[in-house]
Amino acid sequence: MSKVTFYKMQANGNDFILFTASQMSVPVSPARIRALCARHFGVGADGLIVLEPGGETSFKFHYYNADGSRGEMCANGARCALWLARELGWIEKDVWLSFEADDGRHQGRVNDSSVEVEILSDAQIEEPEASLFKLPPQVRRLYFLNTGVPHAVLWLNQPVAAFDLAATGPYLRYHPCFKPRGVNVDIFYIEDGKIEMRTYERGVEEETLSCGTGVSAVGLIFIKMIEPSATAVDINMPGGSFRFKKRDGSLWLQGPAGIVYQGRITL
Repeated sequence: MSKVTFYKMQANGNDFILFTASQMSVPVSPARIRALCARHFGVGADGLIVLEPGGETSFKFHYYNADGSRGEMCANGARCALWLARELGWIEKDVWLSFEADDGRHQGRVNDSSVEVEILSDAQIEEPEASLFKLPPQVRRLYFLNTGVPHAVLWLNQPVAAFDLAATGPYLRYHPCFKPRGVNVDIFYIEDGKIEMRTYERGVEEETLSCGTGVSAVGLIFIKMIEPSATAVDINMPGGSFRFKKRDGSLWLQGPAGIVYQGRITL
């Protein structure tokens, strides 16, 4: 057994445990991930990240959900990874760089107050047949799309705070229509041009304070299906505010990230 250094980080309340590859080799066992991410007996987090330097990009981004499963991408986790890479001196401030995730190569940039990351998406927004689902009457539309990970998105006709996401989230996450991988489940509401949303996350298996790929899913629906003239939109989640934008044909997510604390743990 040995002591290794880790960083506890958060991006709009979505929290992660980060290691460099010198401290934690990949792949990481599911049992170890679950133990470290446990809220009461471990460090506690929504996910675990390992940064591996070198190669053709600034670093390789290895992401694991709190249940031990591998995640294709996590936009908030990637924003934390970019911030940490700058703190470690791997990258410079205000310089565009690239990093590799399971869903492909992304661009990103860090400044003094926020982190901007490119979202890779096939931009195919589907509207599944409503009769296949038993959805509450507050649901106006149901969409499905992939913004690095798959999302089922519900456009509500009432504010999101009153919606029973604890019931509808697991129902859609495990619905036969979305097998075998399942989906993240997002709800959003628009009032006076402002968007508020909440997310039930696959792999965490509960609601999280924010979800970057979920914000990207809602943002993409807004600028493609609801307000086609828009090129940017601000979206609020319980953990804070994001800006989603389309620029030069690419999709971008911007918001704050930071280190909560640095520690050492015996493994």
